[in-house]
Amino acid sequence: MPEHAPGIRGWLAFFSIGVLATPFVLFYYSIQSWLEASREFEKEIGHPLDFRMVYLLSQRVADDWNAALFFGAIAAFVATIGASIWLIWQWWRRQRQFPRNWIIFQVCLLAITVISLVYDPKAAQPRDVAVSVIHILFWWRSKQVALTFTQ
Repeated sequence: MPEHAPGIRGWLAFFSIGVLATPFVLFYYSIQSWLEASREFEKEIGHPLDFRMVYLLSQRVADDWNAALFFGAIAAFVATIGASIWLIWQWWRRQRQFPRNWIIFQVCLLAITVISLVYDPKAAQPRDVAVSVIHILFWWRSKQVALTFTQ
């Protein structure tokens, strides 16, 4: 068998696990962020962050930047989880544009990570940056990827 035959095998199989795990990882991070925001909210306000309080916060979005950032973060998590599911669909169909779209997604995650590190140095680990860079390089340079995603 040739060294680079089409199909999900070798390093491509390893990196594909990362593609398939991404929505679960993002969902986990979103739950952790929600719990942390709830703890901070309860510490400051003295009331737990339940749906009634979320409704009251939504009424203050026009006047309060913190409320707007809170809902913006929720929207960002929902959008990234949705995008990762869309990318899994492209991966499953072996669509030609998947590697490019995955690289764009990883660059966006990398930018979000770097921006969050500016505001909170504990927000991400160096491994998060390294994983994104390694994913970008693999999906960009791999001959196996070019042979497999052709639809």
